[in-house]
Amino acid sequence: MAMAVFAWGIHSGESLSTVLEKAFSHCRNFGLNTLHLIGGKGSVVNVPPGIELVPHGFMEPDAASRLLGSCRMAYTAYSPQHFGKSGLMAAFAVHGLAVITQGKTEELPDGLKEGVNVFHESTLVDQPQVEKIGAALRAWYDGHSLKQNAASYAGQILPGQADDLF
Repeated sequence: MAMAVFAWGIHSGESLSTVLEKAFSHCRNFGLNTLHLIGGKGSVVNVPPGIELVPHGFMEPDAASRLLGSCRMAYTAYSPQHFGKSGLMAAFAVHGLAVITQGKTEELPDGLKEGVNVFHESTLVDQPQVEKIGAALRAWYDGHSLKQNAASYAGQILPGQADDLF
């Protein structure tokens, strides 16, 4: 059982090493024994016993898709406010991965719901929810549209006024 993490798109301001340490912790908590690091050249970190870190560097889309298809979960430090337009989240969603997010708040835009479509690392749930969360993220992605994405951004820019625009 594996988790994927991308080496780029770290909006939290943390180093890759710090992000990887958090990802290792989540692997341990969910009984995953492999962490796939996609992109970048890897990082000097202490890999905990029982977890294998597999650095892949940059990958062709087909290879990345096959890898994500073999994973159960993903961890991201990408800004939740941009999930609707994120190719990273689209990749996780289309593969039905349960995604653990960071961020200063559990609030999510664009119709996503914490605990339904994604996990926020401050409110993680137990293992039986993993498949349910992955399936719900996939369902959100399948029904997602450019109009919904634009409305979400408008709502962030013009709170309370965006409904009049769409």
